[in-house]
Amino acid sequence: MHLHGARTGGGNDGWAENAVLTGNSQLSEYPNDQQAMGLWYHDHGMDITRWNVMTGLAGMYLIRDDEEDALHLPHGKYEVPLMLCDRNLETDGAGQLTGQLLYKVAYNPPPPGAERVMPPFSGPFTLVNGVIWPHLDVEPRWYRFRMLNAANARFFQLQLQHADGTTDQQLQDAVRQIGSDGGLLPAPVALPAAS
Repeated sequence: MHLHGARTGGGNDGWAENAVLTGNSQLSEYPNDQQAMGLWYHDHGMDITRWNVMTGLAGMYLIRDDEEDALHLPHGKYEVPLMLCDRNLETDGAGQLTGQLLYKVAYNPPPPGAERVMPPFSGPFTLVNGVIWPHLDVEPRWYRFRMLNAANARFFQLQLQHADGTTDQQLQDAVRQIGSDGGLLPAPVALPAAS
């Protein structure tokens, strides 16, 4: 298991060549003695990491500290972890989702003697916490969304929208970024306008 951004000893970090054979186990220690931040973990098997992440072997890992607690940020049901990814799911003859995961990419064989490189995957369905087209009823108050891009190759540009699909500057002005995968920022930052 590899935990991105954690301060761990090298033998605990799940590097790709660190295999554990069938019937054996490995104890890994994560001291969590670092500033508050959102981390993510995934299986890190040699040459199959992308397949393992694609099938859902990944998750969020939140570290908290006194500095973060002193800010009185939204918490409990007002702190919402959002793990975004894109997937390709099988459909039946009627176009209904079957729940079967697909991994289809266009592949052109390399010329003789050239290295074979797997192209990046980009799926037609965006999932949030494993759900296609999720919905969250919110109250008129501040929320803290903990975002994780768990897609294999896709970048996401997110924006708030009204129920009718429109957006405006007032909605965009309601969002502030307060941290990154490196921890809290020195001050909240307004997001750039959507292009």
